[in-house]
Amino acid sequence: MQISKLAYYSLIALFICLSCTKDKGPFLPLENSSNKPISFQNKVQPIFNQHCVSCHDNIVYSGNLNLTNSNSYNNLVNVVSTAYSPNIRVVPSKPTNSVLLQKINNSNQFGQNMPISGSLSQQEINNIKEWINQGALNN
Repeated sequence: MQISKLAYYSLIALFICLSCTKDKGPFLPLENSSNKPISFQNKVQPIFNQHCVSCHDNIVYSGNLNLTNSNSYNNLVNVVSTAYSPNIRVVPSKPTNSVLLQKINNSNQFGQNMPISGSLSQQEINNIKEWINQGALNN
């Protein structure tokens, strides 16, 4: 049985339309990303308050970096590091390119590790890394 050209092209068009529908899953999580959003105000800022503001506040201002509540976000995200220019302190969605993560992750890539008083817990490091990975939102 011979298929007419119209039927043939109709079948091809139908096949193309059906193959271009949006995939509905299953979805895999992004690499190195959890499903839970990390809140800057609830998870990251408390780490700075506990471990960092003794040296990085509006009085001491070590490294030209103020990490107090109302200043930290604007001093970190997409801001060139004064000591390691042209590197950026926090590059949204790119934790390994962020000076902050390297400083707290004992990489020695950007001078002395932080905080000076000792290391952050692995959970605190993971929270900061995941916050950056999720786009370093001011939430």
